[in-house]
Amino acid sequence: MIDLLQQFRARLVPKLRVVEISKINRVKIHYADGSKLGFDALLDGAALGSIFVVYEAFCKWVLGVDLNVESSILIVKDYLTKVKCIMASLEIHQFPCRSDNFGVLIHDADAGVTASIDAPEGAAVERALADTGWTLTHIITTHHHGDHVEGNLMLKQKYNVHIIGPEAEASKIPGIDETVREGDSFKFGSFKVEVIETPGHTLGQVNYFLPEAKVAFTGDTLFALGCGRIFEGTPAQMWGSMVKLKKLPADTTIYCGHEYTLANAKFALTVDPDNQALVERVAEIEALRAQDKPTLPTTMAIELATNPFLRPEDAAIRAHLGMADASDEAVFTEIRHRKDVS
Repeated sequence: MIDLLQQFRARLVPKLRVVEISKINRVKIHYADGSKLGFDALLDGAALGSIFVVYEAFCKWVLGVDLNVESSILIVKDYLTKVKCIMASLEIHQFPCRSDNFGVLIHDADAGVTASIDAPEGAAVERALADTGWTLTHIITTHHHGDHVEGNLMLKQKYNVHIIGPEAEASKIPGIDETVREGDSFKFGSFKVEVIETPGHTLGQVNYFLPEAKVAFTGDTLFALGCGRIFEGTPAQMWGSMVKLKKLPADTTIYCGHEYTLANAKFALTVDPDNQALVERVAEIEALRAQDKPTLPTTMAIELATNPFLRPEDAAIRAHLGMADASDEAVFTEIRHRKDVS
């Protein structure tokens, strides 16, 4: 027991990122360096009965209180002013809809809230709700295009949902209740949602990043191996949006608005043919699509390694395009143009 407490004191205080308590007898500590410490691993080979003993000792040491099975969760909640705790994980359910859209539901069970990221098709969202057993409370909108807001009013009428969306497109988003813009944040249950303006596909599009859950919803801005077609903005604006998204942590999980990955993969090979990571990824994507399986979600790490729209600074891409001395924005613009005419 003394050794365990010494480990906690040595590692927890200076480097704590999150204490996650998902069950009474299970504690997982997340450190700023990305490592994790859980009692399962710490007590490998020990009697199962030791788990609660160590858990109780840990909480008494950190919280300064005695606890029992019934009171421990309340005690941890009371401790939120001292330590950042996540009392539940964010549940995510992705589902296909329309011809090539993806819908996504996110759910915080402890808070009793469920959001649809966009509402591409009301009936499809309802089927997803039936599959999960969740009750819709929010719609979080990325942009105004019909294949992302078509279900808004039907779902609002049936579930009295709260609709959040970009301030710059408020007049075009049916049923909107709350507007957000660059730098804003709001709470979804236990989770902070950060707003990133990403103009290009539309002038007012926003993306959403949940840092505790390490997940981002990029709508039609960033796709797996691609980026959105520029309908309303300029290449410079879209490149600026890519630059913002490139700054997300590499382990961020990315959910996009469409299943465009196979077409994007084939194009990516035309501008970055010698990228072995891309070649291997294309093979994986072809295998998934041959089985009618989704290629999403992706991660920022994967996209940074393989998505040419995020990699205009890459020497091999520049050499292939004959643009060794061009700016990143100019190379991005050329890649986007080639995709448009492909």
